[in-house]
Amino acid sequence: KGGKVYYTEDPFYQVPRTALLLQIQTPGIKDSRPRSVVMADIYIEALRDSMRDLLDQAEMADLDVSIDR
Repeated sequence: KGGKVYYTEDPFYQVPRTALLLQIQTPGIKDSRPRSVVMADIYIEALRDSMRDLLDQAEMADLDVSIDR
């Protein structure tokens, strides 16, 4: 429930690939409340900073990784 899985074959390159989109929604972040937006942005930056090594390794492995609000 709440998720979708898509599958398609790559007949040309025949290289397995995967994509994962994880969305976390919370009623605590509302565009109408500037403080909640700023706090969410600060949290995202702190999360990126704490995961910097892992994100760099993923990028070196040619994986696209992003953490956004």
